[in-house]
Amino acid sequence: MKPVDPLVRKLQPWLARLLSSREVRQLRRHWFSRKEQGGAVLHVFLKLSDPYSYLLAQVLSDLQRRYRVTVRCYLVRQLPAAMFPEPELWQLNAVRDCQSLAALYGLRFEAADAFPASDRVDALEAELIARADAGEDFLGQLPSRLEALWAGHAGTPSGITPAQPLQVREHMSRNEALLTQWGHYGSGMVYFGGEWYWGLDRLGHLEQRLLDEGRNRCPGMQVRYNRQERDFCLLGHADDLSEAARDLPLEMYFSIRSPYSYLGLEKAAQLCHHYGLSLDVRPVLPMVMRGLRVPRSKTLYIFLDAKREAEKAGIPFGFTADPLGAGVECCYQLFDYAREQGRAVDYLLSVARGVYAEGVDISTRSGLRCVVERAGLDWAEARRQLGNTVWTEWAQKNLEDLYQQGFWGVPAFRYGDTRAWGQDRLWLIERAIMQRSRDTTGEVGYQGVSC
Repeated sequence: MKPVDPLVRKLQPWLARLLSSREVRQLRRHWFSRKEQGGAVLHVFLKLSDPYSYLLAQVLSDLQRRYRVTVRCYLVRQLPAAMFPEPELWQLNAVRDCQSLAALYGLRFEAADAFPASDRVDALEAELIARADAGEDFLGQLPSRLEALWAGHAGTPSGITPAQPLQVREHMSRNEALLTQWGHYGSGMVYFGGEWYWGLDRLGHLEQRLLDEGRNRCPGMQVRYNRQERDFCLLGHADDLSEAARDLPLEMYFSIRSPYSYLGLEKAAQLCHHYGLSLDVRPVLPMVMRGLRVPRSKTLYIFLDAKREAEKAGIPFGFTADPLGAGVECCYQLFDYAREQGRAVDYLLSVARGVYAEGVDISTRSGLRCVVERAGLDWAEARRQLGNTVWTEWAQKNLEDLYQQGFWGVPAFRYGDTRAWGQDRLWLIERAIMQRSRDTTGEVGYQGVSC
């Protein structure tokens, strides 16, 4: 890896703070609002074989009905391969994940196979593009057509002549170019006024913005799509759990260079403290240090999205000093020492808060000493551990275990047989904790939140 210029390293936290500040966000929103012509438009990029697009399509009419916005759909097919380093693992998790989301929101998610057959996808693309080119708004038909596609019995209705393959490809290419031009790389995405919102998981942010801008059609409206975090640490208490539930640890795969890992660590620590569980953190090398490419557009989206998620959870974030390279190595070289002292979680929390909220350069002795001593560790002893290479063995082992669990990246969590990927999936873990407690005490199983 190319070393970072010292001046750039010093300026980086201040630039990150400015870029992610609320003031800059508000200026950007104001600038885009002045550009609006013909009303506010939600630009929605959908891929028919993407399960998150399937779910998102089911709530678009609801958004248009509740807010003064117009929904405009764009079909895409070819997405940058570099954005999905392990596509097969991603797909397997996506189907399971969307089944959980559908149950949480009372949506439909019937999948005859893991993913719809490509010929059926092609047929529905040709139908919808023909409708779009004819000036028809297919938003109202989209949920039922996607339901049929994923159920395995989609066909082209009578009265519509499907678009030809070349026409489909040209249409898709225009949409994919627009997706890139506006700064994103994925499907199941909503673009509104210079910001991106991914699927059901970020509609809460979009709704809050629409409410703040006074775009709600009825007074007194509240955010609807926030059930993932609505009852976090509210389902029970440590005293309510069975011994079997408390004795099972929560395992977390973590990278010090992942903003989502930082948020996930903060939330996992809170969850474990609330329910009296132990937290077993298993660090892995960042993707870039494993030879994988992370495009700039993905890095920027993750950083700005993590800022919104951090604000929602009340977690400090944004004054960030990238630990890539020497910082990561220094952090991991001291992890065994922190674990031997029984302070592994305290240590990683201290390091992560320093990196993502305080602009601490942990590649320097002064920065590293700051976070080490704050975690209750002895700096003189810790310093003697620097330079060891033992960590490379367990970091590789943790990565192999991560893949064996069916994950491709971090943060990822496991509690017993329950596996969840993402800092915004700890609601699944919390429900698994409550379910295990009920199963081991003979009580009625957890039924989930009211939809």
